[in-house]
Amino acid sequence: MLTTFKTLLIKNIEWKLISLAVASVLWFTVISSLNPVSTEFFQVQLSVRNAQALTANNLVLMNMDELVGRNMGITVRAARSDIEALRQSMALFTAYVDLAPIDISHTMDIDEPMNITVRYQFPPFIQDARYTVMSPPETVAIVLDRYATRPFGVQVLRDGDVTPGIIHHQPIVNPASLQVSGPETVIDTIDHLYTIIDLTDIYTGTARFSEVSVVDVLGEDITDRVQLSIPSVLVQVAVSSYGAVTVRPPAILGSPAEGYVFSGVQVSPLSVEVVGDETTLRAMQQLGIALHAADISGRNESFYIVNDMREHLMDTALHIRNLTPHETVTHITIEPIVTREFTFGANEIALTADTGHDGEEDDAPEADSAGLRFEDEEVTVRLLAARPVAEALTASDITLRAVVTNADIAAGSVAVTVDVPEGVILAGEIRIGITADAPPAEEDTESPDE
Repeated sequence: MLTTFKTLLIKNIEWKLISLAVASVLWFTVISSLNPVSTEFFQVQLSVRNAQALTANNLVLMNMDELVGRNMGITVRAARSDIEALRQSMALFTAYVDLAPIDISHTMDIDEPMNITVRYQFPPFIQDARYTVMSPPETVAIVLDRYATRPFGVQVLRDGDVTPGIIHHQPIVNPASLQVSGPETVIDTIDHLYTIIDLTDIYTGTARFSEVSVVDVLGEDITDRVQLSIPSVLVQVAVSSYGAVTVRPPAILGSPAEGYVFSGVQVSPLSVEVVGDETTLRAMQQLGIALHAADISGRNESFYIVNDMREHLMDTALHIRNLTPHETVTHITIEPIVTREFTFGANEIALTADTGHDGEEDDAPEADSAGLRFEDEEVTVRLLAARPVAEALTASDITLRAVVTNADIAAGSVAVTVDVPEGVILAGEIRIGITADAPPAEEDTESPDE
């Protein structure tokens, strides 16, 4: 029986093998038509792992933003059903670069980019022989820099509309400087740190936190490229009021040399800008600033006194406003006395009779101005004054008048009063002769028989 089976197996063996091969081809053809093999290109986003390994070695990845999210391509060949299963499992399909294995000893020269191989994490089932990963290994360039930390002072920029009459003093920043960390090439470009304080509607002292920004030498904001030890600082601003305060002329002591006269004092400027708390400032504006007394004893010429107004405010809580004059100049004028003579006709003297001093009783006998006349035709008036005043005098500035009593008539002369402008002195006394016409004789009206 065994012989018979063997005979049947061997008989026509060539045709049997051919039939088996044809059947296999037909089977694979049918299967392939139902689930054909195809090639699919997949894109996955690149990620960076173990970046802290660089930080621990005082390095930083400069092109992190460029690498993270970059699309990497993988080509996979498999049956349609397997490709579909892979497409449904893309969450398990990742590409990444691992920074942990970087040999730091070979990164001392970091001026040039370094190439690092991209690694892939596939779904577990893709390791099956049914899948063929066709993409070759790929590399990306990483740019490294040294990590640096340096201190920088914080500037305060003032913004907003300042109310007139208000001064905001130089802001105080706490802390005054911050530590800035980041890539050394970025740190090297930092020009300054600044913060902004808005002074609009700030009438009293204030303190507020304000964010800090970083600016490079090109004026670009690079705050997002570095790390600050703290993101904001405390800014304190003191507020004062300011206003003009009048400077009062000094008191004049003593008398000038003989033959000279004090003719005036001038202060320039007439006011100074003063800063302080509002209450003290308003009180000072009411009183003004009194200058020290000036002694002119024995002086025979004009002179100047320079006054440092800061000294006059030392005992107060006020001070001179910055960038405004802090000195005043007192000009004291002393002029030589000049004599001027004016001649007036008698008809220019206002003549009146004494009426008893505004109606009050007086022992002096009253005179009647009717019938009075001056004997002299003119009088000379000698006046003393400082040169500018004397040179400006005219006859129209001078008024002569005489008040006559019966005693004056009896004496035959009357004193002449001379009214002159301020600063002018009459030299000596002026008298002028006066007479009265005799009254007419009374007529005798009595009868001869009486």
